[in-house]
Amino acid sequence: MAKSENIIRILKLPSDAFNKHRPVSDLLWTQVEHLAAVVKGMIDTERRAIDTEEQASAFIKKYTAFLHQPAAGDKPDTSPNGTGKRSARSSDNGVGKKAARSSGKGTMTKTPRSSKR
Repeated sequence: MAKSENIIRILKLPSDAFNKHRPVSDLLWTQVEHLAAVVKGMIDTERRAIDTEEQASAFIKKYTAFLHQPAAGDKPDTSPNGTGKRSARSSDNGVGKKAARSSGKGTMTKTPRSSKR
C-alpha cells in the first residue's frame, strides 16, 4: 500500500473549464500545428519510399479511403440488400464538367519526378 505522502490528489475541474465554443488558445493552436507537421512528415516519408506500382497503389488506396470515410453519425451509402446507392443524375448531362475541363483553368501540371528523392 502506498504511503500517504506518495498520493497525488487531482482536483475536480470546474464545469466551465471546457467550452467548445470558446476561441482556440495559442497553446492549443500550437499543439494542432505540431501534430499537423508530424502527420505531414509521416505522409511525406511514406510517399518518398514508393518505388513500385504496388506501393503506389497501396498508398493511393490508403489515403483515398481516409479521405472518403463517412463522418461520424452518417449512415453508409448502401441499401439494406448491400447494393451501392446511386447518385442522382445531373440535368446538364456532363456538359458542365466537360466545359470546365476544356477551359484550361484549374488544370494541374505534372512536375517531373527526380530520380533522387
